[in-house]
Amino acid sequence: MNFNVIVSAAAYEDLEESADWYEDHFYKCLLSLEDNPNLVSIRYDDVRIKYITRFPFGIHFLVEGNVVKIFAVFSTRRDPIKWKNRLKDER
Repeated sequence: MNFNVIVSAAAYEDLEESADWYEDHFYKCLLSLEDNPNLVSIRYDDVRIKYITRFPFGIHFLVEGNVVKIFAVFSTRRDPIKWKNRLKDER
């Protein structure tokens, strides 16, 4: 038997507020990368990972000259092979 799922308008508002909250933390991380991305340690080869405060997500990036190239924003629970494959595509 299949059930109908009904999501209230208030529940959608909760989702939007949560997304805004995550987004706010993400943009704060971007601002810190603009200031000095070299404060973030190299984790794998030349890949740096800036972890988003209070969330299990990392911003994976490369520093090339004065350019910060973000190629992934991944949950720490995801398989790292996925972002490593994306890095190959980026280069």
